[in-house]
Parts: sequence; structure tokens; C-alpha cells
Amino acid sequence: MYIKVRCFFMICLLSAGLGLNADADMRVVGSASNLELMRNLVIAFGTRTAIPVDLSGPGSLEGIHRVVKHKVDLAYTSFQLTEAQTASGLVGAPYCRDAVAVVVNPSNRTSGLTRAELKAIFTGNKSLWEDGTGVVVLIRDGYSGTRKFFEKKIIGEEEYVPAYVTVEKKGEGMLLTPPFTSFKPPFFPLIKRSQELLFSLSKIRGAIAYLSVGSIPRESRAVKIDGVAPTTDNIKSGQYLLSRTPMLVTLGKPAGEARQFIDFVLSSEGQQIVARMGYLPINE
Repeated sequence: MYIKVRCFFMICLLSAGLGLNADADMRVVGSASNLELMRNLVIAFGTRTAIPVDLSGPGSLEGIHRVVKHKVDLAYTSFQLTEAQTASGLVGAPYCRDAVAVVVNPSNRTSGLTRAELKAIFTGNKSLWEDGTGVVVLIRDGYSGTRKFFEKKIIGEEEYVPAYVTVEKKGEGMLLTPPFTSFKPPFFPLIKRSQELLFSLSKIRGAIAYLSVGSIPRESRAVKIDGVAPTTDNIKSGQYLLSRTPMLVTLGKPAGEARQFIDFVLSSEGQQIVARMGYLPINE
């Protein structure tokens, strides 16, 4: 999705995430999981400064790639930069605190899972829930920083090749390619967009997914990991295993409109938006 903000007007353009408008003053690309938060920040920034901004959310890794290639001014990631990324000249400014929550379909009464159980589920070594329902693991695509972060924390370096199927929303139903009947559980639908992930999570019995705490639907609930829930206190303290620090990233020291945008996001007004969207302000 692209969002162009000029003064008080917003134009939303649906796109495959492969290009940006040439007439924008600033181009911002990054995390699909944090797109809604960034959309609200961009709108407020555009209202205050009248600076046109193009925003898209194909994924954190794609955002970093485009910054390195000088195709965009700013990337927003769902995770903290690695030492190697910093050494390459990337500069990151933390702008909120977040965590990856593990969420199940509302019909699933599972309240908690251990790290070992999660690894078994997400590597295809657990096929059924306790009530006999087939496990359906909703997976983000390879551009997803959330996927990379989750797999590093839960799966480690182990390689696995699940039998992917794709899911697309069709009205109030879903189109599965190939159909689930072609496989035995566990199933691994490959989800391309956050909206499809949330839709699939709510409609598929046996579904499990990982997503940003700020993106958890009201009807869904996060399970505990090793007995620890993704609460505000546990995220702040780092006790929750999947706590993380999203960043605004530039190649070299930020300047111009990118510097203005970062300053706005870190201001009291920007941090109020962060809190309102369900994330933790960076200084709390």
C-alpha cells in the first residue's frame, strides 16, 4: 500500500510495492506489520509540515535494501539493526518498543506454549492441536523482518522447508492454492499481506501466526511463551522473549526531510501517536 500525503489531503494507492511516485519530497518504505502505525505518523507529519510523503510497506528487509540502493530516503524496520548493518553505513533511530506476539484462532483454547513447542509447530513437527484440529501455520513472505526476527529467536539456524500454500481473500471466503486437501497437516499458508494474515487467522480453525503486538485484533489473543505474556511490563523489561525495538533507518546521518520526519516521530506528538496505536513510546 502507498500513502501520499500533501498538506491536508491523503491519497491511498494500492500497489504491488515495486515503485514509488517520482514527485514526492520523501519516500519511506518498510515493515508491513508496522504499516498502520507509520501511516498515522505520516499523515500527522504531512498535516504539520505540508511535505509530500510516499509510504509503502513491502517489508523491513526490502526497505533496508532500497535505502542502501538510494531508491528511498528512509526505511522503517520492525527490528533493531545488526552490527553488520550498522557497519555498512546504516544509521538507525529507535522510535518505539514492540514485541512479536504469537496469536491463535479465537476457537483455540491454548493459553501458552513453550519455545520448544513453538519450534515444533513452526518447523512442521506438530500437526494437531489438543482437540484434534489440524495445525495451520500462517507464514509471512521472505521480505518480512518480523518473520526473520521470529525465526532467529524461535527456530535458530535450523533449516526447514514447509509445504507452502497461498491464501487470498475472496469476499468473505478464501482462495487456497493448492487446496488444503492436497496436503496432510500441518499446513503452511504463505501470506503476502497483513490484511490477509488477520483475515486468515480469524477464519481458519487451527490457525497460528506471529504479528506485532500493536496489530493484534480485538477478537484474537496472544498466548504466553514459556509462561510469559507480551504485557507492557514484560516488554519494557525484556522478560518477554520476542521483545524488539523498531527503527527509522537512513544511509548515513539523516538530513533534510528524513531528519524532520525522525524528529517529528520522536517528539511528544509523534510518541502520543505511537502510544495510541498500541505500541510503547521509546522513552518509557
